[in-house]
Amino acid sequence: MKRSILKIFLIIMCVIMSSGCATVYNPATGRKEMVVMDDKVEVRWGQSMAEQFKSQYPLVHDKDVLERVNRIGRQVAAASHRNYLQYRFHVIDMDVQNAFAVPGGFIFIYKGLLDQLNDDELAFVLSHEVGHVCARHSVKKLIPNVGATLLTAILFHEENQEDARKSAQDLYNIFAMGYSRSDEYQADSLGVEGMIKAGFDPDGALSLFKKFETIESERSRQGKEISYYLRTHPFPDQRAKNVVKFIKELRQSDAGKKNK
Repeated sequence: MKRSILKIFLIIMCVIMSSGCATVYNPATGRKEMVVMDDKVEVRWGQSMAEQFKSQYPLVHDKDVLERVNRIGRQVAAASHRNYLQYRFHVIDMDVQNAFAVPGGFIFIYKGLLDQLNDDELAFVLSHEVGHVCARHSVKKLIPNVGATLLTAILFHEENQEDARKSAQDLYNIFAMGYSRSDEYQADSLGVEGMIKAGFDPDGALSLFKKFETIESERSRQGKEISYYLRTHPFPDQRAKNVVKFIKELRQSDAGKKNK
């Protein structure tokens, strides 16, 4: 018991001393924000969480699949607002339509979603997740939700495997609850911006939303449960309207710069 209390105390002190709060301008969000941990701490934290996920969930090892994901992922990451991070892309071998980002640049996509995407659509999904990292959405989400015991398990690699498994599941549940609608819309805009800079067609985002509308209509007709992706994201038609508006704004901005 005393050892557990000591660990909790150490991790709290570690986070406080290593991070150091500061107000900085975030180019991804266009706002001044309070940063509760610096890049090094965020990457260390994210790496520990990513290792937990990789040990608990089946991963795809097919070279062709991974080459495609990493090639497109590196392109959109290089065009992002935090392109100095070393992004890592992993494919979870499960028939689930979802993807998520871990702090520090660790991106996971399920094979169930990947198999349905062309390259432009995949570029949008990966750029969307990179956008969450750039805006630090996952850090902001995890800080108030992860308790001291869970932090201890993550950063000190709890010896008890059952505790480690539960920690990974708790983390996954936090991600699975999804971000706020404003965060998702912002990640969509950052995703479109990144994929355009990387040379992909932004219509890939719109065709992806159409695919999800078709899938959900079919599931509804069959009386099946709503898919995982829609339970964690705003509805496709709403996201499409947001993206169309953002693309129009980008084109108007580009036209204005050329006319100067």
